[in-house]
Amino acid sequence: MTNKKPTLFDICKEMAKRGLDIRMSMLENVTNVSYSKRCKGTDVTIGVDGNLVAAIGLDNQFVGGLLLCDRKQYFEIAKELEERDK
Repeated sequence: MTNKKPTLFDICKEMAKRGLDIRMSMLENVTNVSYSKRCKGTDVTIGVDGNLVAAIGLDNQFVGGLLLCDRKQYFEIAKELEERDK
């Protein structure tokens, strides 16, 4: 009994393990990266916390992308994991 709420990664890992609808668009598909004063971070069409322009665009410091999960499946797995960990 942990009473710990499952994290995004717990849920995504379980979805991937079950072969559910989880997709990722890799960083190679990003066409524009810039620092945004508006979101006080890096603007990759989606705001990313912090100024990561050099780390993403120049230094190749990160591997990753936009992670998408089927909404219905995501919340079903989240609920199931919460119930299991009670």
